[in-house]
Amino acid sequence: MAKKEVDVIIKTMEINLNFYAIANHEGKFSKHITAEYKHIWVDDIKHAKIYLNRGSACTQITYIGENYHQYPVPMLVEIISGSCNYIDQSERVAKSIYDRKLKGRMIVIKNLQDKILRLTKELGDNSHRVALMTTQLNELVKHN
Repeated sequence: MAKKEVDVIIKTMEINLNFYAIANHEGKFSKHITAEYKHIWVDDIKHAKIYLNRGSACTQITYIGENYHQYPVPMLVEIISGSCNYIDQSERVAKSIYDRKLKGRMIVIKNLQDKILRLTKELGDNSHRVALMTTQLNELVKHN
């Protein structure tokens, strides 16, 4: 299991941000609408579609209310965030860059190893042919 990185918080700031979700009468949250216009509902808000604008969520609720009369109109869920953490990402980015470069170098090394093996095999095959032809030539020269 990979070791979880420890976030280094540079600074914290108090803010007031609102996000929105949609909940049905069963307490499930809207995830998305499929290509067949079927709603997918989930139990956990972590998997729900989160709207940045209240109007976008309300438009979706209106659509559901107009097109799915057999169900009660969904509720608007307002999520209020109170703090904002600035997290240093320099170590993660440096490690990612190093890993990508290392992976690229490993690919180059593997390709060169494969090429060396292929050329060595070709050289071996050709040297055998040269030796065979030389032997045949020598036999022809001896008989003439």
